[in-house]
Amino acid sequence: MKKRKITKVNIKRRTLSLLLSAAISVVMALTTSNCAAGNAGIKMDLVSETFYQEAHFLFTRHEQKVFDRLVSPEARKRFIQYFWDIRNPNPYADENEFKLMMDERFSYVNSYLKEGNVPGWKTDRGRIYMLLGPPDYVDAQSVFNDPNVHGYMFWAYGQQAFFESDTRNDGLYILFVDSDGHGRYYIAMEDIAVNIGGEYKYLGGTNLRLLDEAEEMKYKHIKKKGELFEKNNLDFQLAYDESKRGFHIAIQPRNVIFDENADTGIMTAKFKIDMVIYEGNENFFKHTEVKTIDVKNEELLTRETQSPSTSPLQLDIPLELKKGRITVDVFISDLLGDAGHRNLFTLNIQNP
Repeated sequence: MKKRKITKVNIKRRTLSLLLSAAISVVMALTTSNCAAGNAGIKMDLVSETFYQEAHFLFTRHEQKVFDRLVSPEARKRFIQYFWDIRNPNPYADENEFKLMMDERFSYVNSYLKEGNVPGWKTDRGRIYMLLGPPDYVDAQSVFNDPNVHGYMFWAYGQQAFFESDTRNDGLYILFVDSDGHGRYYIAMEDIAVNIGGEYKYLGGTNLRLLDEAEEMKYKHIKKKGELFEKNNLDFQLAYDESKRGFHIAIQPRNVIFDENADTGIMTAKFKIDMVIYEGNENFFKHTEVKTIDVKNEELLTRETQSPSTSPLQLDIPLELKKGRITVDVFISDLLGDAGHRNLFTLNIQNP
C-alpha cells in the first residue's frame, strides 16, 4: 500500500483550516439555526428551531432552499413532516425507524459531545456522530509536549486502523484535533505528526471518503453498520403525462428483488413511492403510494438479456397538477429488497 507523505504542520494555521471542503459545508459549517433560516427578521418557533439543529446537515440543496424561504409556522410544520416521511424506510411500521434513530443520536450528542459552552450538535464530533452513529474504534489521547496539539481523537468506522505502521484497511477514518487546549476538537484533513514524550507519533488525516458519505446520507433513508458507501442503486425515470393527468415511472429491473409464484410463474415487485411536489413559495404537498408490478418469469428473463434502458418496469400514478413550473422530489424504494433511489425532477405543466 502506498504511503502518503506526512509532515509536521502548524495545526492552527493549516490543518484546522481544512476542516472539510465546501462540498459538505452543510455538515460542518458552524451556523446558528436562526441565521440558516434565510429570513433574519423571522424568528422560528421552538419546534422548527430544534428540528433544524437535528436535521439541517441532511438537507438536500433543494430542501435547504425551500426551508430558507418558509415564513409561516404551518408551512414549516408540513416541511418537517414531509422531511421525515420521505426518509421513512417502512411505510407499514407504527413509527419511523429513521427518525427514532436520529432522535436518539441528537439526544446523545447534546448530552455527551458538547464542548464547553458549545452544544453537541454544533461540534464536529457531534455532527459526525449524527451522520454515522457511534464509531467502531476510538483512540483518544491528551498531548502535553506539543505546542500545536493538546489532544486528539481518532474515530474509525468499519475496519480498525493500525497507527504505528500507518496501514489502513477499508473503512472510514476521522481525526479530531484539539489545537489550543480549550477542549474543542476539530476535524483534521491532513496527516500530522504529534510530539509525545520527545518522539513523534504519526496520525493519518481524515479519510476523504467522508465527503461521499456526507452527500450520500442526504439521499439514503437509513444507514446501518456495513452499509457505508453504498450508492443509490435503483434506476428510474419520471415524467408527467398531461393527457392522462398523472405521472409515468419507468424502473430498471436490475437490483430489484422479485417474489416468485412457482405455480403461475408470475414475478412480483413491490415499491414505495414518496413524492413531495413543490408548486412555488409555500405551496407544496406530499403524495405516497405503494405499487406492485407483476411480470411473467420468461418476460423478466428476456428483459435481463436486453439493454437495461429498453426494458423498464412501468407504472402510473394518477395525480392532477396545476399549470406551471413544479419540482418533484421523489424517493422510490424496493420493499422486497434493499434497493432505493432519490431524485429531483423539474416539470413544466402546460395543460392541466
